Amino acid sequence: MTAAESKKFCLDTVLVNHGYWSRAQFQCDIPNYSQEVMAKVKSCLNIISESKADEVLMKGMKKFDALEKAVGHRDACDFMQFQYPGAYLLK
Repeated sequence: MTAAESKKFCLDTVLVNHGYWSRAQFQCDIPNYSQEVMAKVKSCLNIISESKADEVLMKGMKKFDALEKAVGHRDACDFMQFQYPGAYLLK
């Protein structure tokens, strides 16, 4: 993967999803978050400016907020835990 491709992947996938999943983690009281995902996030934060990272993370958070508004809090939380089990280490 080229540097440009890595940056695009970080912006379009890793950081947006991190914003989405981390918002769900706190809104839904999910106790654990995948260390593998966090390692990818940290790697991306090394190549993306802080202001751009914040912008993209907020985009992901708003994505979860929209889901929660559309289906309700409990259903949004259930969806996140069952649709994205790789993002969370559930006990």
